Amino acid sequence: MSSSNGAPDTPLSPFNEGDIIIRSGDNSYFLMYKLDLSRASPVFKTMLSLPQPATTLPQEKSHDGLPVVAVTESAATLKLLLALCTPVWEARISLRDIDDVLYVLEAARKYEME
Repeated sequence: MSSSNGAPDTPLSPFNEGDIIIRSGDNSYFLMYKLDLSRASPVFKTMLSLPQPATTLPQEKSHDGLPVVAVTESAATLKLLLALCTPVWEARISLRDIDDVLYVLEAARKYEME
């Protein structure tokens, strides 16, 4: 989801709207709704409930006026994991590769997702 010059491309559905950006370890980004993340993960719920500074965020912590949360997972893993957090009619994923399943389960455990 990044172009060769490092600028983010337009994210694809279901990651093309939201009120927060999740940035992968390989610098792809996913627009998400805080409510969806909070419902899916106690870790995100706690993180997103913490008070945010009133001052303008530095460049790396905001993009287009939205807060950015950097995580270590790859874009491929996040695409699958975050799709499971979106409304069912928007999430079209396929978990056919056992490695994908393992990475998604590991990330889900990290964020305490059931």
